[in-house]
Amino acid sequence: MAKDSKKEERKAEKKEVKQQKNLPTRKGMSSSWINAGGYLFLLAAAGAFYFVLVQKSSSGGGGLDDGGFLPQIPANLRPERCPASPRNSSGEEVSIIIPYLQEEWFRIQITMRSILRHTDLGLVAEIMWISDGNPPDKIFADELKALHPKVKVFVNEKNKGLIKTKMEASQRAVGSILMFLEPHIVVAPGWLEPLLNRLGEEPQALVMPTLDFSPGEMTSYQKGVHGYWRFEWNMNLIFTNPWGREFSAMAEPFPSPGTSGGIYAIRKDFWDHLELFDPELILWGGDHIEASHKVWRCGGRIEIHPCSRVAHWFRGTEDRPYDVPVSKVVRNYKRLAEVWMDGHISSFYKVKPEARSMEFGNTKDMQKVRKRLQCKDMDWYLQNVDVELAWEEKHICIPGASKAQGGCDKPTPAPSRSTLDKVMPLHEFKKARRKLESGFNFKQEL
Repeated sequence: MAKDSKKEERKAEKKEVKQQKNLPTRKGMSSSWINAGGYLFLLAAAGAFYFVLVQKSSSGGGGLDDGGFLPQIPANLRPERCPASPRNSSGEEVSIIIPYLQEEWFRIQITMRSILRHTDLGLVAEIMWISDGNPPDKIFADELKALHPKVKVFVNEKNKGLIKTKMEASQRAVGSILMFLEPHIVVAPGWLEPLLNRLGEEPQALVMPTLDFSPGEMTSYQKGVHGYWRFEWNMNLIFTNPWGREFSAMAEPFPSPGTSGGIYAIRKDFWDHLELFDPELILWGGDHIEASHKVWRCGGRIEIHPCSRVAHWFRGTEDRPYDVPVSKVVRNYKRLAEVWMDGHISSFYKVKPEARSMEFGNTKDMQKVRKRLQCKDMDWYLQNVDVELAWEEKHICIPGASKAQGGCDKPTPAPSRSTLDKVMPLHEFKKARRKLESGFNFKQEL
C-alpha cells in the first residue's frame, strides 16, 4: 500500500510539473511589455526562473493546508538588511480582502495556499473573498470556506465592479487594517509583518509590498526589481526606476508617487477618513488614481516596502475573462481629472482628447470632500511628489499623430510611455529630487 501511495504521489507531482512546459526554460529574460488590465507596464525581468516540484510541508501559516503545489520562493528574495524573522506585536488584526471575477480555481488555490503557508494567521481577523457577479461554477464558496475557519465568502449576485466591491468590503471588514490582495498571487514568507510595522510607524500611509512575478501557469516565482508606480498625464499607470539600477541593499520603505491599486495595506480609520472611493466611479478603473491623489494630497503618503514580497500574475488582455468597458474607464478618468488636476487639466485633455465631450456627472460632493480634508493642490503634488510628471507636462505629445493633432517629434513613444517620445534626463531628475522636503530614500544615489 505504501508503494502504491508513493507511486500515486509521484504521478501527481509529474502532472503538476507538466504545467511548466509552456514557460521559457532558458535562464534570463529580457525586459518586456506587460499589459495588465488595460494599463501598460514596462517591468524589467530578473535573472532566472525557479522551477520546482510540489512543496509538502507547511511553513508556519497555521492553516488547513492541502499540501498542494506552490512555486519555490528564491532564497535571496529580500534585501539582506531585512529582519530574518519579522515580528509584529501591535495586537491589531488584519482583514484580507480579495475580490474575484471569472478566476480559475487553480489560481485561487495557489493564492490561498501561499497565504496559509506564509502568513502568521494570528495577525489575521478574516480572509474575505468577494465574488463579484460570478456564475455559480466560478464562486467556489464551499471550497474556499473549507480551507480555513477565517475564510469568509461574500457573493454579489450581479457584477458591481471592482470599485464598489472594495468599498462594500471595507465597510464589512472587522480588522483595523485593510489588506487588499488579488486572486492570482503568491505571498512570500514574512510578507505581512513589514507592512503592519510600517503602518504602526506611519498610520496615515498606504503601504505596498514589492511586486515580484509568477508568470504563465504560476509554476515559478521570479524576483522583481525596485521601482515605483506613477501616472502619465493621460492617467496611464507606469512602473519606473529613473536611476536605471536595482537598489538591492535597501531595506527601508520608500515613497511612490502612485499605487497600482490592487495590492496594498491601509488602516481602516484612515481609509474611512479619506472616504474612498468616489461612489460615482463606474465598475472598474480609476480607484488607484483617486487613492494616489487623496493619500498624498490629503495628509498621507504612499510607500513600497522592499522587505514585503508578493508575486503577481500580470494578466494580459488576451487572458482577461471579462470585458472592460473602455468608455466607462475614460469617463472615470475625466471625473477624477475634473476633481484633482486643477489648472493642469488641459494637459489631461491634450493626451486624452476623447474625454473632452464625455458626460461625467456632478462632482460637487467630491469637491466638498476635498475641501473638508484640506487637500493640497496639484502644484504641490508636482513640486513635492512627482517631479517627473511636472517635467513631462512640457513635453507631452501623441505618438503617431500629426503635428497639428499634437503629435511627437519621433514616430515611436519612449520606453514604457504613451504620451512622450523622451523621458526626463537623469541629471535633471536628480537635481529636482534634491530640492524636495523628503527624498525617496535613495540618498546614496543623489
